[in-house]
Formats: sequence, structure tokens, C-alpha cells
Amino acid sequence: MFLAGAKQVYLPTTENLLRDDPHPSEIRPSVLTNSKQANLVEKNLEFIPIRAIVTSAHMQATDKMGSSPRDSVVSTEFRVWGTNNLYIVDASVFPTCIGANPLQSVYTFAKIFADRMLSAR
Repeated sequence: MFLAGAKQVYLPTTENLLRDDPHPSEIRPSVLTNSKQANLVEKNLEFIPIRAIVTSAHMQATDKMGSSPRDSVVSTEFRVWGTNNLYIVDASVFPTCIGANPLQSVYTFAKIFADRMLSAR
């Protein structure tokens, strides 16, 4: 991701993979700021039961669906707030990561969206 221009990479775990805080007061995701930190991740990843929260590798919740543009990117009609005829119908509209393969959920959203579009004609 850094080679593609990323400035930060959020890892899908709450383990302290960089060992930058020996006594963390709160659970927070690991955030990489350079590609050299990937070596630390490989070295330090332990998958500790109860503490190692790993989420789905499928991108989710980046364009959250909601009832207002104050707290979401997409309306409950899948329309991007403030636009005409721009819709998002994929796992990015989830309110959070579901921690599993989102295939069936995305199919369901696509069916709902398609049925609504056809009935609006």
C-alpha cells in the first residue's frame, strides 16, 4: 500500500504489533506510517486469543450508509449524498466491518438496489 502512495496503513488487528506502547491504556488499531514497519508486524504478530482481533480482509465500511450526510457517505437509498445518479452498492456501505466474507450481504444489497431502480421506472 505504501508503494501505491499510502501515507498510513491501518492493520486489521488491535495487537500492539509495533511494540511502540509497552503498556497500552486502550485497545487501538495498529497504524503503519512507513513500509519498514511491515518487518515488525511480521516479527511481532502473535494472534493472542481474546486480544488479537482480526477482521475481514475485504474492504468494508469506507463509504458508510446512514440517514444523514453528517454521519455517512451514502443514503439508505444507496445514493452518495449531494450527488445525482451516483450510487454505491458494495461492502463499503456497511456501517462497520462484519468480520467475514461479505459476498452474500453484497448480493442482497445489489438485489434490493436493482429492485428499487426497476420499480422507480
